[in-house]
Amino acid sequence: MNENMNIEELLKKYFDGDTTCEEESQIRAYFMQDDIPSHLDVYKPMFLFMQEEIDERKHSSLMLKVETKGKHLKRAVRKCIYIGSIIAASAAVLAGVYVKIHNYEKEKNACYAVIDGHCVTDKNVVKAFADASFKEVSTSKTEILDEMRGD
Repeated sequence: MNENMNIEELLKKYFDGDTTCEEESQIRAYFMQDDIPSHLDVYKPMFLFMQEEIDERKHSSLMLKVETKGKHLKRAVRKCIYIGSIIAASAAVLAGVYVKIHNYEKEKNACYAVIDGHCVTDKNVVKAFADASFKEVSTSKTEILDEMRGD
């Protein structure tokens, strides 16, 4: 009976607008019970509805927090992928530069000539041999003119 008196006082305060949040919680908890006096049954659906709304808001708030964390996680993953892509692109550029430099060094030493069956890479030796060979092949102007006339 004492509990019924207390709940009736809380209900009076509630309808006067003088209850605290804690007192309203007590009212909602009271009406969630099964054994309520019949003269208070009319209030039960109202307070059950309020409790359901509060529970739904808590659930919605929790879902919003989960969605927000999901969005932050997606942003973090995108950021990691972006940074990873930059690193991969940088590595590809560096590898390309290395290969180009390495091939240039090979090409630099790739100039050679075969003289008397030997591979010669010294440019000065090749040039001297070429000059000597051209001197042996050179012809005079008269020889060229005679050749053109068919003599």
